[in-house]
Amino acid sequence: MMSRKWMGALLVGLLAGGLRAQTTDDLIKEFSGATKAVERTPDALGEAYGKAIDQLIAPLNGEAMDDRSVNARSASQGTLQTIVLRTARPGAEVERAAMEKALLSRLTQPGVYACVWLLRQLQWIGAAPSVP
Repeated sequence: MMSRKWMGALLVGLLAGGLRAQTTDDLIKEFSGATKAVERTPDALGEAYGKAIDQLIAPLNGEAMDDRSVNARSASQGTLQTIVLRTARPGAEVERAAMEKALLSRLTQPGVYACVWLLRQLQWIGAAPSVP
């Protein structure tokens, strides 16, 4: 009798742990290829890419030029570029299109440096419709 309760509790715990919401850091790791990809609809994929982009471009808009700020900007740029280039691999057209849409929707955000970096990423994956 006791073992059934423990087994049930263990099963509930495992399911709850496996169903937890992904943090933005989890998304960045997934999109960088560090962890296994989760299947998503194209709209959900675009939304997830948007969350990752938002976190990664935040350091790009900083005005500070101290070592910590420069290193944070450099790390964000590299990570974003890794994710973008990963969407350009063969067979990842849905991912590429979702990333392109997410990048285009963030071009209106303040911060010239961030917008320039987003445009540079669009050079790698942008299709003809992204050029007005």
